[in-house]
Amino acid sequence: MKVADIDIALAYFENGVVELRPAATQTMLENAENRLDIALPSSLREFLTHRNGGWVGRYPLLGVPPIDKDLDLVEDNERVRRVRAPYWNPAHLVVAPDQSGDYYVAVLDQRDKNGDCPVAFVDGISLEIEWWAGSNYLTFLWFYIGSLKHDYQPDGTPFGGDTEEPLPDYPWPFDHEWVLQHDPELKMWLGQSS
Repeated sequence: MKVADIDIALAYFENGVVELRPAATQTMLENAENRLDIALPSSLREFLTHRNGGWVGRYPLLGVPPIDKDLDLVEDNERVRRVRAPYWNPAHLVVAPDQSGDYYVAVLDQRDKNGDCPVAFVDGISLEIEWWAGSNYLTFLWFYIGSLKHDYQPDGTPFGGDTEEPLPDYPWPFDHEWVLQHDPELKMWLGQSS
């Protein structure tokens, strides 16, 4: 997956629904890594050097400071580490919050040959990995935006309502065959947890 694929996925939405921030500088990325005492996954770095987070409707794409508080990846991770200590796995880097208090995390202690990390969905109560969300950040982001496109019209209003039939389920993440067609590298992580 490339940043251009993310741009294509985001182009589904009308102007004003997607609000992305300008690119992060290398200094901003290094400062974030130093504050968190981690190395950012390569695909997350790649996205942040293109766009430093932003909004897709009401859904945040986290970026590195200086940035709006609601989009601050460093602040979110420092807060989770503080509030969830000692139970939080230090190898989990929150890359996106879930609207119900769960987390999408880059699993920093499981790197591929390119030094990138898979992204997993972590339950906000058990703090355990529930399922793998992508073999890297860009692929996760492509799936995540796909799920938003499934649930929201181009103008950002939700599909559904009292007069419409329920939507069929979006195949990510539970249709493994469909997911692996779009992310064959994810096969390496299926059946594992951290």
